[in-house]
Amino acid sequence: TCALPICCGSVQMTLADHERQALVFTTSIQNRELDKVREVESVLGFPLEGAAMPFSVESSLLVRALRHERLIITTDIAELAGGLLPEESVAQIRATIGPRTFAAVPFAARSGILGVLLFEKPGRAGFSAEDRDLLVAYADRVGVDLESQALSEDVQRLEALGPGVVRVPDLYACDPTLVVASGPHAGKVL
Repeated sequence: TCALPICCGSVQMTLADHERQALVFTTSIQNRELDKVREVESVLGFPLEGAAMPFSVESSLLVRALRHERLIITTDIAELAGGLLPEESVAQIRATIGPRTFAAVPFAARSGILGVLLFEKPGRAGFSAEDRDLLVAYADRVGVDLESQALSEDVQRLEALGPGVVRVPDLYACDPTLVVASGPHAGKVL
């Protein structure tokens, strides 16, 4: 089910991959409409998981949300594709999923924007002001959680190296002739 109390059909997570210069679809939370997602993937000819939206596709809703660092809403599936799909494919997807409202919400950590969450829900009613506030708060939480998870994984990797691998560095203060003035090697040439 959708992780949010608002009625949404699915949530897609895309992560910014700066090496590939693309948003990469990594996680999908489906809500009762998995069969429609599979039909869309059949029209596309590939699974959404791992698919990439190049940063250069400025007309894509996802890339615009990333670049402008703000929530953007649309009811047009073609805006998501940003012109990458043929009109016939867009028409097939529209027929498969019916009327939808999409919200692209960037999520960030202290290091910057990490990716974009794509929420969709049936109909063209849009998202209320309260819904939009909730989507932004949820995206903020995702950013914090991902950053926390990454830090936790870094600590686990360091701990796995064993004791004594990470040690406090020696600090040296030197005079202009590079003779160590303090520390364990005071009086020696650096």
